[in-house]
Amino acid sequence: MTNAMIEVVVQTVTRPVAGVRRFVLAAADGGLLPAFAPGDHIEVETPCGIVRPYSLCGDPARRDVYEIAVLREGQGRGGSRSMHDALAKGRGLRISEPRGLFPLRPGAAFTRLVAGGIGATPLVAMAHHLARERLAFDFHYCARDRDGLVFLPELQRLVPPEALHVHLSGGDEARRFDPRRHPLTDAARSAVYCCGPDRLMSAVRQAYRDVCPVHTESFKPSMPDDAMAFEVVLARTQRTVPVKADESILVALWRAGIERPLSCETGICGTCRTPWCGGEPEHRDALLTEDERKREMLICVSRCRLKTLVLDI
Repeated sequence: MTNAMIEVVVQTVTRPVAGVRRFVLAAADGGLLPAFAPGDHIEVETPCGIVRPYSLCGDPARRDVYEIAVLREGQGRGGSRSMHDALAKGRGLRISEPRGLFPLRPGAAFTRLVAGGIGATPLVAMAHHLARERLAFDFHYCARDRDGLVFLPELQRLVPPEALHVHLSGGDEARRFDPRRHPLTDAARSAVYCCGPDRLMSAVRQAYRDVCPVHTESFKPSMPDDAMAFEVVLARTQRTVPVKADESILVALWRAGIERPLSCETGICGTCRTPWCGGEPEHRDALLTEDERKREMLICVSRCRLKTLVLDI
């Protein structure tokens, strides 16, 4: 969590579809909230104490409230469950100021937004901005079934009918959204933004990256395709902990009974910041400066380029 904290209260809670809660947050002192840009997120100190990042899905032109949508994750560490179970109208929360890691870049003559399920959250804010500025865009909304279309009523008001495309797979592989079947008319002057499951983002990148800029955001860091297992040595005890190819250093340490502070697990809050003193880290966070990376790393997302990494703990 960043240093600048904002006290807010829950103004309303709605349930747009099963498993999702939408929260409208207002400043506790009744004042205006800091301005935010399309694609920004806030870090929320959830009722159970875990910090989680949530994209702002409301209209960026409004400063009286922030809006976020939270999917209940049964396999998580409890952050989303506590948001669902413990938050009601009038409850107070602490949040960070808005932060932009997925900005809507100016200059494109046409913008394509591609969303998968709850991944629509930052793209809805982008749609608000594009519609208000009367910029050309379309929106491809992908889900297994209609329960995954959290923002459909809002998008039907924002996006012209001919520009809103809903893709429901019903679990059928042949009915999944295939971006290759939706070429861009003027690709050289277009830009594509996608947020959703890794599979969807990978397909979008492969379809459009050779013809126009493609910007993606994942709620959970994906492992690199060439991720390899390695070992972590704890310098102060000389204990060695193996890290599997499909797990983070943080998870490996917890699995070995070595408790380290954790929060966002996406490389943005800095809670798991850890000094290193040997090996060659592969930094995959969105927080540390180049100078900080010479001596520290975020072990929830960063890995090692060599067979051994030495942590100064």
